[in-house]
Amino acid sequence: AFRAALLRISFSGLFILIENGEKLIEKIPPRKATKRPMIMQIEKHNTNVYPGFHILMVLDVFEHAYYIDYKNDRAKYVEAFWSLVNWNKANERLEDFKKRA
Repeated sequence: AFRAALLRISFSGLFILIENGEKLIEKIPPRKATKRPMIMQIEKHNTNVYPGFHILMVLDVFEHAYYIDYKNDRAKYVEAFWSLVNWNKANERLEDFKKRA
């Protein structure tokens, strides 16, 4: 879903895989806790993730992140990203979140 969402839209920004849970999310109504990963798009560097959302993984899709190596081929950049993801760290963040939620 993360890859498909990235390739479907045409925007520059950050794609963030987040987790949210009932205890943390209650602080920012009307957001509903899903207790499952969600994808969040952030279109500006100065916009922060909402409180209560725990970041598991981030992919920078601003053109400066990939243009030198991939030119306009965002799909190739996204495919290369998967070999760079630190899955152990993402899982560690998820497990840490589950303990605190």
